Amino acid sequence: VQAPAGEMPVAEATPSAEGKVVTVFSSKGGVGCSTIAVNMAIALQQNAASKVVIVDTSLQFGDVGVLLNLYASRTMADLAAHADELDDELINDIFIPHSSGVKALLAPPRPEVADTITPALIIEVLDRLRKMFDIIIIDTGSILDDIVLNVLDVSDKKKIVTTPEIPAI
Repeated sequence: VQAPAGEMPVAEATPSAEGKVVTVFSSKGGVGCSTIAVNMAIALQQNAASKVVIVDTSLQFGDVGVLLNLYASRTMADLAAHADELDDELINDIFIPHSSGVKALLAPPRPEVADTITPALIIEVLDRLRKMFDIIIIDTGSILDDIVLNVLDVSDKKKIVTTPEIPAI
């Protein structure tokens, strides 16, 4: 852009590359939402050569760890215990790596621990993950609670999974 005579040219702002958040949601359990999220994460990791993380926000009964055959030795509950001192290094230590190259941020192994994880913590973690990864795949539960609603609000893409039956639609 040409600056008018006597004025300094203004540098145009270039947007920083942030990772894209893709949320996979279904209003009914058992339709394959977690399976699609896991397969999407692995396919994107292998085919797009992107840095991909999958986050299991179905906090009480998350399936991502089971589908990836990962033991939940570190989970999102570990982040909740250190919510006041959250940084990229701590988040990176909580990831469980999968052999495909995908990193996983798993739900707690016990349902009662889910209450320690707040929507604000999830949103802060997602903001940090946008700077660390190219693609963030989020598997949600089938209940529209505060966590799922907040995740849907910050998502760049939403994939809705359904089956051809009235309760699912």
